[in-house]
Amino acid sequence: MQASTSHAAVTAAGPRQTTPPAPARAPHHGRFEVRRALRAVRALLQDPNATDQVFVILEALGGRMLERTAAGMRRDPVGRRLLAHPPALLTQLLDRDALAAHAPNTLARAYLSFVESEGITADGLVAADVRTPVTRSDTAFVQSWLRDTHDLKHALTGYKGDLIGEAALLSFDLAQHPSPGLALIVLAGYLRFGAITSGLEPNARRIVRQAFVRGLRARTLIHVDFPEALGRDLEQLRTELRLGEAPRYRPVRANEVQLNRR
Repeated sequence: MQASTSHAAVTAAGPRQTTPPAPARAPHHGRFEVRRALRAVRALLQDPNATDQVFVILEALGGRMLERTAAGMRRDPVGRRLLAHPPALLTQLLDRDALAAHAPNTLARAYLSFVESEGITADGLVAADVRTPVTRSDTAFVQSWLRDTHDLKHALTGYKGDLIGEAALLSFDLAQHPSPGLALIVLAGYLRFGAITSGLEPNARRIVRQAFVRGLRARTLIHVDFPEALGRDLEQLRTELRLGEAPRYRPVRANEVQLNRR
């Protein structure tokens, strides 16, 4: 998913475009809106930079994922602390001078390198998020925390903001936070982009499959205190979180492939 250039199982570098905002909707409380989700998938396949469509899918097929995730956070000591005292993460991520002041081997510098290379900003995803805001405190925190830590997870896992990297990171997220919406996005990216990127990166689909297994093996990243982790050594964090080494692959951008190919 990108908010200026990167997000969704299908995004790639390039200015993030969004469709006109839809009228305000009442929360669906676990009800599935399959037709709405399928329309958004078609739009996303045509334009991988339409990050707003990712949020449409996540809302339309979210089910009770936010509630389940909030319950999991309440069972975790770090998660409980984050819920009780929500950090001002976006403020930290927007302060590039402060990020640059960290040591070169830290998560902060890896994150800064990622957003600068992708041409994105921390608040881009906020602008692209067209979902109806959740009002209950814990689930509201989870909704924003999953969104706001997306690019931090790019830096932490090593997946780029290209077509393959976005599909892989969302596959990783699917393993950690199962939901029909995430599953649909990952499947669409796996089938469509795996086929059209194979000439540039023949291991595209394998990377997405491995990302899912990696997500199962890793510690749950939503429980990470990211404001504190910014100053930590990146490789040490990867070891503690059971992430293993960053994947090696050839990033494939949307402008390199024929997206209308069937």
